Amino acid sequence: MQSPMKRNLVLLAVALLIAFGGYTYWQSTQSLTKLTYPTAIGASAEIVIKIMKFYGIDRKHGLDVEPIALNPTELERQEFSGELEGILIMSPLSAARLTLEGRPMKILAPLTYMPYSIAVRTDSSIATLSDLKGKKVGILPKVVDAYKSIAIIFRSAGIDPDRDLLSAYGSIPEMIALLAEGEVDATLVSYPGAAGLFASGQYASIAKLEKLWETNEGGLPHPFIFHTVFADWYEQPQNRDTARRFFDAYFETIELMRTRPEVMTEDTNPSIKEYLERNNLTSETAKQIVRNEMTAFLPVNWSDRDVVAIEHLFDIAEKFGYLPQSAPKDIIVSPSEFKASL
Repeated sequence: MQSPMKRNLVLLAVALLIAFGGYTYWQSTQSLTKLTYPTAIGASAEIVIKIMKFYGIDRKHGLDVEPIALNPTELERQEFSGELEGILIMSPLSAARLTLEGRPMKILAPLTYMPYSIAVRTDSSIATLSDLKGKKVGILPKVVDAYKSIAIIFRSAGIDPDRDLLSAYGSIPEMIALLAEGEVDATLVSYPGAAGLFASGQYASIAKLEKLWETNEGGLPHPFIFHTVFADWYEQPQNRDTARRFFDAYFETIELMRTRPEVMTEDTNPSIKEYLERNNLTSETAKQIVRNEMTAFLPVNWSDRDVVAIEHLFDIAEKFGYLPQSAPKDIIVSPSEFKASL
């Protein structure tokens, strides 16, 4: 039986260990840089960040990433208005437009290439892209810059959305509802949400827009959404260092998703479980589609190929009238230029 003195010493040692552990944890949290990171509700980046947080990859790189999920229209409004600061996510076309409007931007690392597919009902006679001519197709509203990227891909493939399609404009959920009701013949859908649609067995994809673009444009990826910042934010060395650490964490998370696809659908991650339930991706078939398709359009890294891809997009956008001839290419930051600035 322990003496009172021994018992007190043991209790004191335990208390000191707890206090030391608490202090160490407090100290580690004090050294983390907080970073607010915007995502579009339901988009691929939302999954990436949930995995990053669950596995502590942001903390490994000295960050405490605080995600803010907004619907795409509100996200675009807050980014363009300046309500959101720091690392933003937008189309390179948007960054060029803001720069031309007197709000200089910098385009940094890729977030995602083109995640959209064209869906039809399984009993549809539409089997190829050319079959869409003269048909009613659900597409994003023209007022959003995502429409421009999609329209450019159609134009690259020989289809003018304004001339060749009977377009119905709306959000993706609205277009899916119209497809189910037979009000449109085809519609655009994007991953990961498209997994639930295709898992039902009632719909099929006739084309993946990323593959279509790469086939028609010499294998270059379509630079759909990139990480961007306002130029004055980029001028601060500590901000560039924060961006570097975030990109390291972002690409490390994507590599984890590639090597261990189960992290995209595991129920042990509460935020992933909530995401799958919210987006009707709980069936095993839907989960398998997510694991098979999600990383196909996510970047492996940030390379000079991305710079070439954006420059090429600007050239095509100017050709088709989606950007003025004066679109600035000096806002595109190469990975080597970024590294040299640190």
